[in-house]
Amino acid sequence: MTPAPKATVPGTLWVGASDFGWGSLGKLTLILDEMPDVEAVLHPNSAETGVLVSMPPRSAPDGLRPTAALVVNDPSLADEIAASGVPVIYVDSLPYLRHSEAELPKHALVFCAQKWPGQPAELVGPLAGLTHIQWIDPIVPRSSRRVGGRGTVLSVGGLRSHLSGDAPIAYIDKVLIPAAEYLSAAGEPVAAICGNLPDWACTRLRAIVPAAAQIGPTDTRAFHALLRHADRLITSPGSTTMLQAASMALPTVLLPPQNLSQFLNAEIFTSGSEGIAQWPTEVIDRKRVDELRAGGEDAAIDYVYRQVAGLLHSEHDALSVRQAVIGAIEAAPPGGVLSADLRSETMRGAGQVARIVRQTLLAPPLASPTEEFSR
Repeated sequence: MTPAPKATVPGTLWVGASDFGWGSLGKLTLILDEMPDVEAVLHPNSAETGVLVSMPPRSAPDGLRPTAALVVNDPSLADEIAASGVPVIYVDSLPYLRHSEAELPKHALVFCAQKWPGQPAELVGPLAGLTHIQWIDPIVPRSSRRVGGRGTVLSVGGLRSHLSGDAPIAYIDKVLIPAAEYLSAAGEPVAAICGNLPDWACTRLRAIVPAAAQIGPTDTRAFHALLRHADRLITSPGSTTMLQAASMALPTVLLPPQNLSQFLNAEIFTSGSEGIAQWPTEVIDRKRVDELRAGGEDAAIDYVYRQVAGLLHSEHDALSVRQAVIGAIEAAPPGGVLSADLRSETMRGAGQVARIVRQTLLAPPLASPTEEFSR
């Protein structure tokens, strides 16, 4: 193995990310890949699951005074670090999700917001008028030509949050496993089943699709390699995964959303409705999700998780979900459901954030901002 190059940019970078799913950790990995010359260490209060997506394995030593910090989708951690006087570069990969100022960090040197399809020219809500905002391209792996030939990849991502409860178990049992069973019965080759899957789920899935080369947690780089050799992707609607698939024109089918952001992703990144599995209204009422969202993200996702977990106790609802999943797979157009416009999008966000980080390390500000974003 070729040793990693020694850091040449002066200073030390603290890094951290939200432990909601794996998307934030994956984006952090992609940004760090763009700056191997930077010494980065994991903040001790950041997500402990970072190793699963190739995060730096060592934590910051006691007493370390970093030059700057990079935080993805964790406003509380960003404010905690900024309060110690360390300048923070903050990345928000889901700015369209923000409904209140409480969902934003109060102190940061730069607020990097990821662009999205259909973004309005004039923003409303908590992002409107922020003077520290810099719009960046989507953060996805560097594009590479798809090879194909190995069948379908099934993906459910991180399956975790502070409110999820039994919802991940129900999602695996009532969404993922029926999809795998359908593909197996149809004789369709399955290359991999990826996600934060417990041992019991991996055991069941290996019995259903014994020829799959990979079943279980897959880090960011390995997952990208799987997509390059896939013929089709069937996934829950995580934004990074959908953008990755779009960048290599991989036909994609969507499983039902796991949380609030995935409801919005399924609407923002797709065209048409065939090939998109929707929750039956008796399981999750989309209008109810929107109503609860007005009270904050946690209220909406708490409802979603409770309803998904309820599938473990309702055979009728579980059957309806199974039919919705299989119906979406069968009805999906050959080219998949992702909007063709996504292929023309530039996706250089990781490199853009890396440049901002380098600039901050090379010329750190005299003091970290201590006032709220100007409006």
